[in-house]
Amino acid sequence: MAVIKAGIAASTTHVVLDDHSETVASLTLNGPDPDFWTTADAPDTALYLYKFMIGPKARGTGLGDALLNWACTQAQQHGKAWLRLDCWRTNTRLQTYYARRGFAPLRTVQVPGRNSGALMQRPAELRTANSGITLRDHAEASLLPMPLHDVDPSTTR
Repeated sequence: MAVIKAGIAASTTHVVLDDHSETVASLTLNGPDPDFWTTADAPDTALYLYKFMIGPKARGTGLGDALLNWACTQAQQHGKAWLRLDCWRTNTRLQTYYARRGFAPLRTVQVPGRNSGALMQRPAELRTANSGITLRDHAEASLLPMPLHDVDPSTTR
């Protein structure tokens, strides 16, 4: 929890709250993990997605698509061409989830002590369907409150 709070304070971690102020999702947008991304990847051309989690209440609602679209908007606003991520090498179901949302596999790397290493990227200009969910900003830095039906990504940090 300390890592999440530090990320919120640094404006790199964003949480989605429901109508009852309960966390239903979170994601972190930051720079490249040097264990996986090298200078050959032109790491400055991308924004990197970490700790992307959708809670059970919000799964299947389109929130994941809305957040990935929002993350791509953030990448574009920072002058980046790509949204990149790394996920577990053995989690083919998660890799398929991302592939269906426009992420292309780049390569798989093995780093001692790390389960992650399936590297993927999506063009920052790509937007996918999101079941009509929009995101709206909240007064507190880096929080994305959301009634699942009323969130607007264009106004979110």
